[in-house]
Amino acid sequence: MTYSLSWTVYLVFPQCPRSGVHYTPPASQLELERIYQEGKTRYEQKCPPGYKDLSKSKQSEEVSQLHVYNGLTIKREYGDLIIWFQIIDEAKKRGIKHLVFITDDDKEDWWWIVEAKGKKTIGPRPELVEEISSKAGVTLFYMYNPERFLEFAKQYLGAQVEPESIDQVREIAQLRKAELLKSSELPTVSIQMPGTLEQVLAVCLEVFLNQMEYNEAVKAVAEKRGIWPQTVADKCTRRIGIDTPTFRNLLRDKNELIRHLSDWFPEHENYIRKTLE
Repeated sequence: MTYSLSWTVYLVFPQCPRSGVHYTPPASQLELERIYQEGKTRYEQKCPPGYKDLSKSKQSEEVSQLHVYNGLTIKREYGDLIIWFQIIDEAKKRGIKHLVFITDDDKEDWWWIVEAKGKKTIGPRPELVEEISSKAGVTLFYMYNPERFLEFAKQYLGAQVEPESIDQVREIAQLRKAELLKSSELPTVSIQMPGTLEQVLAVCLEVFLNQMEYNEAVKAVAEKRGIWPQTVADKCTRRIGIDTPTFRNLLRDKNELIRHLSDWFPEHENYIRKTLE
């Protein structure tokens, strides 16, 4: 039997349901874009979790690597941050004060790791403990990998966990790590996105999410990418067959904006709609 994280919990707490949705997924592409914007700043500051996943990003000006899940376009380098925000949201909504997070991710952007005659894992990063306390009121926050969770549950809770179960959890974790070193096994759709479209959408999101004026949005997008504002402005106008006044008007009519961009980039219509609607 392959032991997933949900099965690991079920071994200890059989009264818990083993299937179904027990969290609130992102409501829209716009919500994800807000997370990506915040994540960019957090990652630059090495604020956990997720910044160690920047190696998953294979973006260039002309190509973006994404994957699609449940109708939403996900930037894979922000997967951990999405999960973390979901944990905080659920704890806040349910009034949870004591929370245990079980994960087989062993990177230092989740764990407090110190050098003491070799690397030793102390517990969750202190920044995570402080954040979930301040945002959700959680007073006790613990993290365990699946193997450790089962061992402690057997030792301290008297849970009926067979040694074979712990061995299989350990083996599965090792196999998953080996697979991740080779390539990700997540269902993925690689989207070859033109740099023009990526920058146009970035300008639109600055206007819609941050209430910027067009010129401010162009400058913001250019600054984040280390390029000239005129380069971004050119892609919002000449590269998509319109002038500046026309683009400004499109920003006031989202349906017309989506229609124009979809006509110009028909192979990306679905992504355009999910990003802007």
